[in-house]
Amino acid sequence: MSFVNPYRFIQRGLSSSFVGSNFDVANLATYTFSSEPIGAVPDSDESRYVMVTVHTFDNQTNRTISSVTIGGSAAAEFVQSTVNEGGSSSVVGLYFIELDTGTTADIVVTFNGQASYGAIGVYRVIGSQDGTLTLHDSATDNLSNNMTLDVNTIPKGVVIAGTSLDSGGLATWSGLTENYDFDANSTEFVSGASTDTNVTETRAVSVSLASGSVETSASVSLKDI
Repeated sequence: MSFVNPYRFIQRGLSSSFVGSNFDVANLATYTFSSEPIGAVPDSDESRYVMVTVHTFDNQTNRTISSVTIGGSAAAEFVQSTVNEGGSSSVVGLYFIELDTGTTADIVVTFNGQASYGAIGVYRVIGSQDGTLTLHDSATDNLSNNMTLDVNTIPKGVVIAGTSLDSGGLATWSGLTENYDFDANSTEFVSGASTDTNVTETRAVSVSLASGSVETSASVSLKDI
């Protein structure tokens, strides 16, 4: 008589929580956010992923994110979007690392040159210990006060999105729950939003801005495989 593992057919899945946001306006190429909260340590049968949304704006074109480290180790990039307009650039990117110890970590963001500010949003994503956080779908949109970020989703997945802009106002999200929305540096606004998903669908996601220019946005749909 053969034995069937009762856990073999349990679907892996993710759950997420927003931990916090931070910013600095020191006009640097590298920003260090020391001892940032990253959420509670997971149970022994779970994996914790720290997701970071990175934002900046600069009065130079082609500003990009060169690297992100979390807790001293390199984070992997899911998506990065840079837009140029009128001699300036805005950037948003989403990064992650698996980190199963500690409740705080230094988050270091390096751009390819001086940027007027650095801003981050931090998320705790929990998955199964034998799974892997994987990109299921992503979207970007630029240069509009109404940007569309629709992504395909699956049950027990997560969607996280962010936007960066200049000369702007507060954001209104549709299809996601807003997590943060603030003026990082003299009308240079940033915002982030997220949700856990429970169905297979093309999820309608959009962000509307009260005003702005040099706008860029990105979203990711994640799964545990």
